This record gives sequence, structure tokens and C-alpha cells, in this order.
Amino acid sequence: ALALAPRADTWCARGAALKKSGDLAGALHSYEQALAVRPDYALAEHYRANTLRGLGQHDAAVASYRRALDLGADADEIRFSLAALGEAEQPDAAPADYVKHLFDQYAGRFDRHLVDVLGYRTPALLDALLRPHLAAPPVQAALDLGCGTGLCATFLRPLARHVTGIDLSQRMLDKAAELDLYDDLACADIADWLAERPASCDLAVAADVLVYL
Repeated sequence: ALALAPRADTWCARGAALKKSGDLAGALHSYEQALAVRPDYALAEHYRANTLRGLGQHDAAVASYRRALDLGADADEIRFSLAALGEAEQPDAAPADYVKHLFDQYAGRFDRHLVDVLGYRTPALLDALLRPHLAAPPVQAALDLGCGTGLCATFLRPLARHVTGIDLSQRMLDKAAELDLYDDLACADIADWLAERPASCDLAVAADVLVYL
């Protein structure tokens, strides 16, 4: 594609592919080529800053984030990244769009990465902790807050007559729906979703979501 037309967005896409593959130097080169074609390309500058951060180039990353902000990149995401580098005030929570975008991208490999690579076993540990406190399961209603792809659904399903999953990422929810273990799935910010509803559940599980709140 670049041989046919060296467009800035194609260079940027190449950078994203290289970054995902672990080639940060190659990704940085691609983002810089994108900016050479289109110097006001905010997304390329933002991604360039992320790559510089990954390479440990603190000062260059900070300067790149600030340039991306000047070019019109998402202000909440940029300030969040600058806060991570100690260059801005710490926010109360991760920006919702940042979390949504992150997990939309992660959905396709989330289960494999957590279970096979990271040895994730939080659902099993929660199951063992919960059962002694539920004298006569199933309870009427359970909420899976930040349900993701539904890794907690297998143990929640026998514990409740009605199971609702809430997540900010629609692509994660699409994976959860394939399990056919939830009665309802809601794509929403957890705090907003809960604020709009009366307290009506017997069990609420937040396996790995509180860090984002």
C-alpha cells in the first residue's frame, strides 16, 4: 500500500502493527514518516509519544504528548499519559474512552493472554471465597461488574437465577455473549449504570475492574 501511495494514515497503521509485534524502533520510524507526510497528524504524534514512552525516552515522550495535545489529540487521554509519566495531575479515574479503546483492541486475544500467558485464576479464587457465604444458592440476581469476555460467568451462572454483565467495551461484550451464560449484557460505564438503577442485586462481583475506577 505504501509503494502505491505513501499516505500518512498508512504509515500510521504500519506503526501500530509494528508496535503490536514488539518492534518499537520500527513503529517509531513509521510514525515519524507519517508526520513527515502530514505534520499536523495528531493521532500519529500521539502514537509516536506512546512508542517513545515504551522505549524509555521520557523527555522525548513528554514533548511528543504535548505536541499531540496542541494538534488536537484527545485531551483526557494525553493528560492521563502525562500523569503516568509524572508530568500532570493524577486523575480520579482512567478516561472512559481510553479504557473502551484499550479493551476493544484487546478483546480478540484477552482470554488466551490472561489464562494461557498470565495464568489468570481470579474467577476460581472468587468462587471458592464466595460459596461459603451463600447458604442456599442460587440467589435471585448477580451483577458481573466489568465482565469483559465473561471469564467469571462459568462460576456465577450456578450461583444466581439472573446474571447481568456490565462492561465499557462492546467488543468484550460480544465475546461474553457467545458464552450464552448471561441473561443481560449492558455496554455502559459501571458508575453511571449503577447510579441510574435501584439497588436490586444479591451479589455483585468486580473481579478486576476497580483499578479503572
